[in-house]
Amino acid sequence: MKKLSKYVAVAVMCVFISPLTAQEESFMNRMSSAFNTGSEERLFKRNPFVLYMGAGTVIDKDDNWKSDRYHGVDIGVRWLHNFSPYFGWEVIDAKLITFFFDKDTEFVGQFMTGFRGNTPKFAGKMSGYGAFRLGQWNAGGDLFSPAAKGFCYELEFGVNFNHTIYAGLVFNQSRFSDYFPGNERSNYSSFRLGFNFGTPENHPVRNVTDDGWFADFGIGSLKAVSIVNGNKTKYDGTATADFGFRFFKLYHEYFGWDVIKIKALYGLKEQPRASGEDPVFTDRIYPQILTGARGFSPVFHKEMRGYGAFRPGVGFSLSPDFKASFAYELEIGVHLTKSIYAGYAFHSMMRSETVEAGPGNNITVKSRSNYSAFRFGFVW
Repeated sequence: MKKLSKYVAVAVMCVFISPLTAQEESFMNRMSSAFNTGSEERLFKRNPFVLYMGAGTVIDKDDNWKSDRYHGVDIGVRWLHNFSPYFGWEVIDAKLITFFFDKDTEFVGQFMTGFRGNTPKFAGKMSGYGAFRLGQWNAGGDLFSPAAKGFCYELEFGVNFNHTIYAGLVFNQSRFSDYFPGNERSNYSSFRLGFNFGTPENHPVRNVTDDGWFADFGIGSLKAVSIVNGNKTKYDGTATADFGFRFFKLYHEYFGWDVIKIKALYGLKEQPRASGEDPVFTDRIYPQILTGARGFSPVFHKEMRGYGAFRPGVGFSLSPDFKASFAYELEIGVHLTKSIYAGYAFHSMMRSETVEAGPGNNITVKSRSNYSAFRFGFVW
């Protein structure tokens, strides 16, 4: 019996210490390579808090005039939400810029949101990055007051030295056309150094056809048409941006349901009220709730595939009066990678109402707003 036990023990040891076959070794190597590559490529900070500072020069100009060059410094904070190692949403960016004139100093606050993209690593932990942000500048009062304020945007390109430190060049423009004639703007060019505070994580990247939440951002033009007793009036287009979230459910390889989409249109420039009253912030916001179908084409180049979507729903205007209207959205475009897509979107809101114009005089007013935009979308 003891001899039998010895033979069994020896046999078990031989199984565990015997060399792998060629097929087993090849499989283990492939698994190890795939795991290590994925871990290295996808190691990033999901929700870092960012602190940055910069210094540069400023030039004020309009269509017929340009100021002398003077100096400025900026300091800011940002919350960045990364969807993948290569793309993220800068949810909120708040900064203070100090401009130094000959004998004067001026402070301008800016509140922005935007997107940030990173290249693959090219030297150790280094990678390139680019960012675009837009928002509002304010030189007095609170953010939504009628004090001096206006549209601003920022472009930034640079290098991530590692997961924490980056440096780059920034072009920042604040537009003053609402307050001064001649399309006046302030151009601030600076060198910026920033720090990302957060813990790196290893997170798999979702596919554009997976179930889950998605976000998109668009910028375009909103044009309005009103019809009063059969007389049509068209209004000039207004620069407008939109941002939304949607939850998607896939039912087939090429077809799914956008279960719900919550979005808002935001006019980038204040429009005067017909009543003559001063416009307010909520005049420019149009929230919407939509649902609809989404279809995909087969993959035609690497990870690229076409898509199309149709979503009906309801849109709202918040002021001067709260009103609801029928809304729909058409969208076509291309999924550029597993997690990013871009395309064209057409959105329309329609409403018909009866307005009392005087004693016994009711008129029918029909209105329609059409919004055409270039849109980016990404896995949330």
